[in-house]
Amino acid sequence: MPSTYHQEEEKVQKAFEAWQTGKFKSIADAARSVGAKVRRVRNRVAGVNSRSTRPSTNRLLTDGEEEGILRWLDYLDTLGTRPSGKQLEREVNWVLSQCERAPDEAPIKCGENFTTRFLQRFPKFKLKPEKPRDLDREVAEDVEGLKTWYKKWDVMARKYEVHAEDSYNWDESPIRLGQSKTIKKITALPSITTGRNTSRETCTVRECVSADGFAFQGALVIFTGERFMQRWGNAKLPGCYQIDVTPNGYITDETFYEWLTKIFDPITKKRQLGTHRLLLFDGHTTHLTMEVVKFCNEQKIIPFLTPAHLTHLVQPLDVGVFGPWKHYYSEQVDLSYCTGGTVVDKIEFLDFLDKIRVQTMRPNVIRSAWKKAGLYPFNPPLVIEPLRERIKQKTPPTPTSVPFGSPPTPTTVRGFMKLCNTLRQLGPEHPRYAACQDKVLMAAELITHMNKHLMKHLNATRAVEKRRKELKLEARKTVPCSGIVTLDELRLMTRAKEEKRQRQAEEKEARQQQREMERAQKEDERERKKAERAQVREEKARITAEEKQKKEEERDKVQLQKANRRFQTEILKVQGQAVKKRKAEQTKQDKVNKKQKRSAKLA
Repeated sequence: MPSTYHQEEEKVQKAFEAWQTGKFKSIADAARSVGAKVRRVRNRVAGVNSRSTRPSTNRLLTDGEEEGILRWLDYLDTLGTRPSGKQLEREVNWVLSQCERAPDEAPIKCGENFTTRFLQRFPKFKLKPEKPRDLDREVAEDVEGLKTWYKKWDVMARKYEVHAEDSYNWDESPIRLGQSKTIKKITALPSITTGRNTSRETCTVRECVSADGFAFQGALVIFTGERFMQRWGNAKLPGCYQIDVTPNGYITDETFYEWLTKIFDPITKKRQLGTHRLLLFDGHTTHLTMEVVKFCNEQKIIPFLTPAHLTHLVQPLDVGVFGPWKHYYSEQVDLSYCTGGTVVDKIEFLDFLDKIRVQTMRPNVIRSAWKKAGLYPFNPPLVIEPLRERIKQKTPPTPTSVPFGSPPTPTTVRGFMKLCNTLRQLGPEHPRYAACQDKVLMAAELITHMNKHLMKHLNATRAVEKRRKELKLEARKTVPCSGIVTLDELRLMTRAKEEKRQRQAEEKEARQQQREMERAQKEDERERKKAERAQVREEKARITAEEKQKKEEERDKVQLQKANRRFQTEILKVQGQAVKKRKAEQTKQDKVNKKQKRSAKLA
C-alpha cells in the first residue's frame, strides 16, 4: 500500500537524521531505534535517493499532463460527477492520442493496471463506491435549518410543559406484499436461489408511539381498493387493529381525521399527564385540514411537522422502528415460503402482522428511536454533528499538485501573468530566473492541458444535454400499434409517421404560403382600390376647386358690375345735382337780371 511505503520512508529519514547528528554510533542502531530497514538506511547514507524522489522511467504522461489530469479530477470532484476507473483510463488514452506521432504509428494506450498504480502514486484520491441517495434528501440537508427545527421543538415542549408520555410520533411505511430481503441459509451448494411468486401489490402500515416507549395496541393498515373483503375478518388479529381501503393505498383526509378523533384522542387521553399532547408527523397535505386544526385546538393537541425530506433523521419511527419492523417482516415472509406458501396475500399478511409488532414495538426499541432522533432526551448534536461531517465531505477538495519535487505552479490566468511579471523583473542574471522560467513553462503546459480536459468535458456535457432535450421532445410521442412489434417494425412505423408529419408540415407550410400569397394579392387589390379612390377624390377635389374658383370669379364680376353701376349712378346723381345747381343759379341770376331791368325801367 502507498501509505505503508510513505510511513517506511519517514522512518528511514528519521534514522538517517539521527545517525547524522551522532545520536547513534552505527547505522543499524539508528535503524532499529525507529523500526526502519537497515538496508534502506544504508542506501540513504550511500547517497541512493528514495524511490519517491527519483524520476520515473516508465511514465506515460508528462508532469504537465499529469497535473492536468489531477486538476480535472479535482474539478469533477467539486461538481459531484466523479469519474470511475474506466473513465480515468479513457481520459488518459485521449490525452495520449493528442500527442504527436508518425502517421503510421498507433497511439499509446495505458495498461490495465494504470488506475491502480496512479492512485498509489497519489494517495489523496481513492476508488470508493458511490452510494446513490434521494436528490430531495440530499438538497434538504441543511444544518442551520435543522438547528432551527430542534429549537422550535424545544421551545414548544417547554412552553406547554409536554411530558415524554404526552409526546407521540405517527408515521407510515409502505409494504410490498410478499417482498423480503436476502437471508443467509445453511446449504452445501456453492450458490442457491429460490423462485418466489412475489406480488406487486403494496399496502401502508401506520404506527403511533410515544417517547416513554408506549405503542398503540393495534396498527392502521391501508389496502389498495374500493371495498372491504369479508374474509379479512378471519385474520388472526386482535380486534384493536384498524383497516381501511383507499384507491391508491395511501392515507386520505377523511382517514386521518377519523383516526385522530376515534383512535388517537381516546387512547392518549387516558394516559395524559400534562395539559397538552404533542403529535409529531410529516408535513403531508392530507394531515392538516381545517377540521383537523379545529379539533386539535379544541382538544389541546399540538401538531408538529417534521422538516421536508428529513424524516429519516428526526422522526423516531423512521430512525429506529421501521427498520426492525421490516426485518421481522422479511423473516415472516421467508418462513411462509419455507412452510409451503406460494403467495403472501392480504389475509396472510394480516395473519403475521401481530407477530411482527410483538417483536418490534417494544419499549426499549421505541425509546432508543426517540433517543437516536435527538428528541428524548433532547440532544440535537446527536443528529446535527454527523450531518455536518457528511456535508464537510461534500465540500470541494483542496487543489492537488504533483508531489515529490515538482514546484507549485499557477493554475489561473491571473497567477500566470503575475509569474510572468516576476520573471521580467528578475532578469536573466538573477539566480531565481531559471527556476521561475521553469515554473512559467510548467504553468503554460498545465493551463493548456486543463483547458483541453475542461473543453472535452464541456463538449460531452453539451452533447448529452442536447440528446436529453431531443428525447424530452420525443417523450410524449406515440406510435399507433398493437400487439408485439419488433424494433425494425417500430422504426418503420416511426419513420412513416415522421414522413407523414413532415408531409403534413410541408402541406401546412404550402397552405400557409398560399394564404400569404392570397393575403398579399388582397392587400395589393386593396391598395389599388385605395389608390383609385384617392385619385377619384383628388379629381373631385380638383373639379370642386375649379367650380369654386369659377363661382368666385363670377361673383367678383357681378360685384364689379354692381360697383360700376353704383359708380355711374353716383356720377349721374352728382351731374344732376350740378345741373340743378346751375339751373338754380341761372334762375337766381335771371331773377336778379329781371329785377335790375325792372329797376332800370323804373329809373
